[in-house]
Amino acid sequence: MNKNNVFTCLFTVIAAMFLASCDTSCSPRWHATDAPTGYDKKYAACVSEAYEREYMEGMDFNTEEYKNYDENRLKLVKDAPLSTFGADVDTAGYTNMRRMLRDENRLPPKDAVRVEEFLNYFEYAYPQPPKDGKFATTFEMGTCPWNAQRQLLLVGIQAKSTELANLPPSSFVFLIDNSGSMTDAMPLLRESMTMLAKQLRPQDNIGIVTYGGGAKVLIKSATGDDGKKIQSAIEGLTAGGHTPGAAGIKTAYDLAAKNFIKGGNNRVVLVTDGDFNVGVSSESELISLIEKKRETGVYLTVIGMGFGNYKDNKMKMLANKGNGNYIYIDSLREARHALVNEMSGRMFTLARDVKFQVEFNPARVFAYRLVGYEFRKLEDRDFNDDTKDSGEVGVGHQITVLYEMVMADAPEAVKKEAVGDVDALKYQSPVAQAGTAQSNDILTFKLRYQEPEGDAGSKLLEFVLPAQPEATENWGWASAVAEVALLLRDSPNKGNADYAAAIKRAQANVGDDPDGRRAEFLHLAAVARKLAAAEKAEK
Repeated sequence: MNKNNVFTCLFTVIAAMFLASCDTSCSPRWHATDAPTGYDKKYAACVSEAYEREYMEGMDFNTEEYKNYDENRLKLVKDAPLSTFGADVDTAGYTNMRRMLRDENRLPPKDAVRVEEFLNYFEYAYPQPPKDGKFATTFEMGTCPWNAQRQLLLVGIQAKSTELANLPPSSFVFLIDNSGSMTDAMPLLRESMTMLAKQLRPQDNIGIVTYGGGAKVLIKSATGDDGKKIQSAIEGLTAGGHTPGAAGIKTAYDLAAKNFIKGGNNRVVLVTDGDFNVGVSSESELISLIEKKRETGVYLTVIGMGFGNYKDNKMKMLANKGNGNYIYIDSLREARHALVNEMSGRMFTLARDVKFQVEFNPARVFAYRLVGYEFRKLEDRDFNDDTKDSGEVGVGHQITVLYEMVMADAPEAVKKEAVGDVDALKYQSPVAQAGTAQSNDILTFKLRYQEPEGDAGSKLLEFVLPAQPEATENWGWASAVAEVALLLRDSPNKGNADYAAAIKRAQANVGDDPDGRRAEFLHLAAVARKLAAAEKAEK
């Protein structure tokens, strides 16, 4: 029996023990503040007690997997004037971190923290695109909080919003992992899928495929107004068996092809913990499979659930390679936020293969570092190559990008530190950058995208930053979120980052917070600060 199956069996026993102490209607494992009823509080207490019992007795079966990555480094503008990367609207890294801090009272693994997913979890007051445009861009800048010798630039990208009623008809295939490893997550999964199904319109179509113990089609095709049939299938979901993920993916895409709506929105919605333990399971094989399927014109949304044996590395990879986005649902409240409030952005693609390229003016900027987006880096030549795959952006999505910058007028000591200890070149001589002296621009930001359907070629938008912009609450909040993320990663680029300073700045820039997500971040940052201090004291 392999390690994953051992974990599944043992955890199922543990889960059964604590669920027996709850009433049999125990619902998803969400925190009491997500939905403050006595019922939810009772279940939250059950989960907390079981988790503490498991670890107090030394039975740590945690086999979660996160892809290791190196952070972007500081680059000299004279050597690399272009910074090129793809769009990323995933938020799983943030909600997964929240689960660990809130429910398990532990710091997340360093590689579980992706700064861009922290930034993009929050909404910002960015200007809307013009009536006939798809994107708008804004710039803000201020002194970098964790390195006062640098400036911190914020680039905010706002995608066009459209009411759900005005969006094209959709064909969804829910691909649901109901294997044994999903036992704990199953109540939350049923509730979440019910929420999503209720958003379907009469013109929409749905199919449901499961793959616990084997791929099975529960619903071949049903319209959005066939609620009883859909609800019955979802309510009947139970967990058990192995995880033939590849077979499930193939079956779902085959069904999506049969239900394909020409000119519509066609999408597979995969709900899983990523633990594919039977069939194709290596990353290279999964990449090959999902890349072939994306050519069919069917997009992908990956919804992560569960804990203990969660395979974040595979979830992220599937979303990146499958023309999709990736979220993690840790509570009923998050399900409502992601699948109801943000359904248009998660389920409808506004633009595909969205790429960004920044050209820095060496007369104004000496060096720069892109904060985050390590999984979306592109070669400079890929920007104009429409055959190169990149990220998809949904309706109404926002993307927040941060750059640390050493300015050209910085003290020589600061520049020398940025260059590092490099010997003078023997055979080269400095080459003047023609034209830079005549321009006071800081940089030019380019955005390239393609329409969701067709091969009409990409479209290019260009925005110039002529002078240093002011910093608003957007910058204050984003910089605080990034600083906490750097601390959670124990980043080599964290400089003088400090929890107390980040929390104070976040408090001063909470702004409009209708759903309480920013207030929740303040609490999570305080928990992280306390845990980090305790960890440091133990060393």
